[in-house]
Amino acid sequence: MIFMEKNSRQYFFGMILTLCGGILGLTLHILFFLTWYQPLIDAEQTLYPTLMNYRVITYMLPVFTDFGILAAVLYLMSAFAFARKMDIAYALAVVANTLAINFSFWPMIPALDCGLTPIYIFIFLPNLVLYFLLHLGVGKRPFSRVLVGLIAGMVFVTAFINGTACLNLYWMKHLPFYLLEI
Repeated sequence: MIFMEKNSRQYFFGMILTLCGGILGLTLHILFFLTWYQPLIDAEQTLYPTLMNYRVITYMLPVFTDFGILAAVLYLMSAFAFARKMDIAYALAVVANTLAINFSFWPMIPALDCGLTPIYIFIFLPNLVLYFLLHLGVGKRPFSRVLVGLIAGMVFVTAFINGTACLNLYWMKHLPFYLLEI
């Protein structure tokens, strides 16, 4: 069962963790998008002048930022639910953490490809730590289940990245160039 027992320390710890995750995610996703969106596109265009790899960044990075902000809002909602000792608090925190991990991993790949600093690691790593703290400390899950969940999540993220790579190849081969300039 995903709901927790009514333990005040667990709820307080969960509230602190999710409040940190929400504030961190909200500020860093907005900051990183505003400062790194155009430089990342420019770096991709410079590195691959004949390919259209930058199109994936052009369209997908705003979507990933929006979902990262959504994860931060869900973290903050979860912090409120933890403060009110609501049963849905832990489930909401798990959803927020899953979204935050998924949508902060992909933006590191184009940055590494271009030789830029993968600044989204400053969102990804704290959320990875939050994953373990939420499941082991707040949810009191066995380590084996937490590890299996992490491995399954890594498979999910890898499949998602593969899907965006396929989308990039489709755009490069099947869509006329003039349609992509909109």
